[in-house]
Amino acid sequence: MVSFFIKLKIRFFFLLTKIFHFHNNYSTFKKEFEDKNLDFEKSKSILIDYLKFRSSENSTNSSNMISNHYYLIAGISLKSNFKNILEIGTYDGHCTNFISHCFPNSSITTIDLKDDDEIFLKSYNRDKIEKLKKHLKLRKENISHKNNIHFVQNRSNTFFQENKYFYDLIFIDGDHTDPVVSNDILNSIKYLNKNGLIIIDDIVKRERKIINEYESYAAHDMIDSLKYKKLIKFKLFSKRSIFPYNTHSL
Repeated sequence: MVSFFIKLKIRFFFLLTKIFHFHNNYSTFKKEFEDKNLDFEKSKSILIDYLKFRSSENSTNSSNMISNHYYLIAGISLKSNFKNILEIGTYDGHCTNFISHCFPNSSITTIDLKDDDEIFLKSYNRDKIEKLKKHLKLRKENISHKNNIHFVQNRSNTFFQENKYFYDLIFIDGDHTDPVVSNDILNSIKYLNKNGLIIIDDIVKRERKIINEYESYAAHDMIDSLKYKKLIKFKLFSKRSIFPYNTHSL
């Protein structure tokens, strides 16, 4: 009996710790958000309404993919009427769908690798036929019925070599390793309209260990170098302070 109550106290202690950690991080992210004059509560409402809508559609999407950059995209949509948007790294199209929801009158180009590209197949276990089928089905569900989404399948470097357009908002969420992500950042700066904005997902600072093959310090090192040379300014937002593990978005 004593052992049972000791275990119960330990579990209760860790539960309280998690709850405190959650609220502490939630407040931190909210402050980060509002320090940039973004409306946190209205952004939260947009996200909640979106998730309710997707649920009513019987969507197979999982809210596990939701992270703080959804708040950021919603907050930006309240302040800026961007017309041309580029997303590098479509993945399953969930974020693409949300961008379309936030910017219904914008033209959105989203790019990803071709379905038979070796790099595409070897990432996220898509070399397994059932995994690939599930992924392609989900992507189609998310982007095919949206009239303002233009899906391009090509490597990002090739896309930029052939690109003739400039963008107001660019969301970089493709390959997080070098040389790809550094090229994506530099090309995005080249094709960004005046007063445009670039968001870079999954930035890992040097003080945190890399925990999987999809993470890299490359993006942070690149933007830090550009900032040191006074070529750009940037702000880091915690990506998963409210949700699971923590990286950053720019």
